Amino acid sequence: LSHYLIKQKPSLDTRWSLAIQLVLSIKSIHQVNMSHLHLTGQNILIHLLPNHLPQLKCINYELNYLLTKIPSLRRYADKKPNWMAPEQTEQDDDHEDSNGEQDIEQIIKDQQKSDIYAIGGILIELFSQPYHYPWKDKSINQIIRAHHDQRSPPELKYVKAVTEFHTTVLKKLIAQCLSYNSQERPDIHSLISKLSAIAPSKYHAVNLLMSMLETDTFL
Repeated sequence: LSHYLIKQKPSLDTRWSLAIQLVLSIKSIHQVNMSHLHLTGQNILIHLLPNHLPQLKCINYELNYLLTKIPSLRRYADKKPNWMAPEQTEQDDDHEDSNGEQDIEQIIKDQQKSDIYAIGGILIELFSQPYHYPWKDKSINQIIRAHHDQRSPPELKYVKAVTEFHTTVLKKLIAQCLSYNSQERPDIHSLISKLSAIAPSKYHAVNLLMSMLETDTFL
């Protein structure tokens, strides 16, 4: 995705299409109690359909946690700067019940909120004109320190939507996704609803999904 945005400089219409495709794609795994946990611009592929419309595909899912003991979220903080959430830089010590058993349901919910944080970051990349990746040239340790200091989220000054009003609303939604407190972030259903509400009508989630199904295209 990052390479596509830099090289192709897609239209705003195309950016909206990709944004809705992204949240619908993540919804498909959240609704079966899974999470991605490694969303970055490098883990999203863009496939051009025969009609030259771009189709978004998420790759490198970290789904194997369901097959073994639930690990700390810190495991997913790799050595490259990416859109990891603040909680992914911390040890995960608070998910045990009174019997010392891990609360799997709560862990899954928390991990899905980490996906929401990453979506917020990717929306910055999608809607920044010119292209802007706030963590460029930042080391993993610099990102971790920024999170622990609870500094402001990445700058949104390059984000642009349809009108000045839409831009303001979109920035507020992205900022909500990037909240330091994961409980203040929307869930995927709320995010889809809010994003669709400010998108051009042809890119509302339901309309886009039906259009893709009619062309035998699936997320």
